[in-house]
Amino acid sequence: MKKIIIPIILGLISFSTKAQQLTGNWQGILSLPGLNLHIVFHVKKEGDKYSSTMDSPDQNATGIAIESTIVTDKNITIESAALGIKYDGVFKTDSNKIVGTFHQGTYNIPLVLIPVLQTGKANIPPGIPHVSLLAVQGDKKKMSILDR
Repeated sequence: MKKIIIPIILGLISFSTKAQQLTGNWQGILSLPGLNLHIVFHVKKEGDKYSSTMDSPDQNATGIAIESTIVTDKNITIESAALGIKYDGVFKTDSNKIVGTFHQGTYNIPLVLIPVLQTGKANIPPGIPHVSLLAVQGDKKKMSILDR
C-alpha cells in the first residue's frame, strides 16, 4: 500500500509545483516596427485563484488591472477586455521562460517572458526611449500599439 501512495503523492506535488512556478513577476519585450515595448506581468495566486497586473515601463504605466488570469498546468492566459489584450503562453521548465503570443486587435506578436530581477524592476536597457501610448478615458485605461 505504501508503494502506491508515495508515487501518487509525488505526482500531486509535481503537478502543483508546475502551476506555482508561473507566479511572480515576468518581463518581456514586444518587438514592433520601429519600437520595442517592455511589458511586465505580476502574477499572484491566492487560494486556487490567479490574478495579475501589468506594467508598461516605457509608457510610465504601472499596476494596470488585468481582468482574467488562467493557469492550467504549464499554460497561462492573461486577458483584459477593457484593454483589448490577451497573452497566451507556455512555461518552459528547461529555460525558466514563458513562451507565447501577445494579442491586441489585429496584432499577434511573439512575446517571451523571463523572471524579473530580484529588485522587482524591469530590465530596461539604457537608451530605450519612453513612449506614451496609454490612453486614459475617465477611470478606464487603454493601451494602443501604433505603427511607426
